[in-house]
Amino acid sequence: MVKFRTETSKNILRLMQDNPFVTYKKMSETTGVNISALQKMIDRMKQKGYLERQSKENCWYVFAISTKNVQ
Repeated sequence: MVKFRTETSKNILRLMQDNPFVTYKKMSETTGVNISALQKMIDRMKQKGYLERQSKENCWYVFAISTKNVQ
C-alpha cells in the first residue's frame, strides 16, 4: 500500500488514472497547484516508479494506486 503525505499527490494520480491524457494545465486548475510545483511533484513520483509518461502516445500510466490502495 502506498501512503502519501498530502491529498494533492493522491488527487494528481487519480486525475492521471481517470484521464491518461490530462494536461498539466488541467491538473493545475483542478488541484489549485501551480504548474511548476506540479512538475516537481510528478518528477518525484516518476523517480519512485509510481507513474510514467509515454511520449509516443502522450499519456500517463499510473502504477501506484487504485482507489482501494491509496491512503
